[in-house]
Amino acid sequence: MSGSVAGGLLFVGQMNAHLTALDVATGRVVWQIRVEESVLYSPLVVDGVAYAPGESRTLMTLDAATGETRWFLDLGQAPRMTPAFSDGLLAVGKTEGHLYILDAETRATTFDFLAQRGVEDSPAIEGGRRVIYLGTTTAP
Repeated sequence: MSGSVAGGLLFVGQMNAHLTALDVATGRVVWQIRVEESVLYSPLVVDGVAYAPGESRTLMTLDAATGETRWFLDLGQAPRMTPAFSDGLLAVGKTEGHLYILDAETRATTFDFLAQRGVEDSPAIEGGRRVIYLGTTTAP
């Protein structure tokens, strides 16, 4: 498990199916919520929205200031990585090999790429050119 920092808050997912925001200056818990599944990877926080990948199949989206749920998306299989964001688009990979590009507001899939191997690492987006980099498994 690891965290991410944005807007003076540290966002940490937990194995006990909680997501917590801590004030980085004081260490005080700003909010803590129970979510549908464990959050083992760093939430991505962009423009006041926290995107938290669930352990088994869910991408959770929350208001970063309050912890209020915005939406849940059932991906059918574990994202197992931190998503990436650029120009209103969210990139999230799944261990079975799909890389999805979603509209961050509507959740509509704008692109679905099936890699020859499972997607194992967080994608990275080069925004200006909209180039996406991702790591896959090496074993056949």
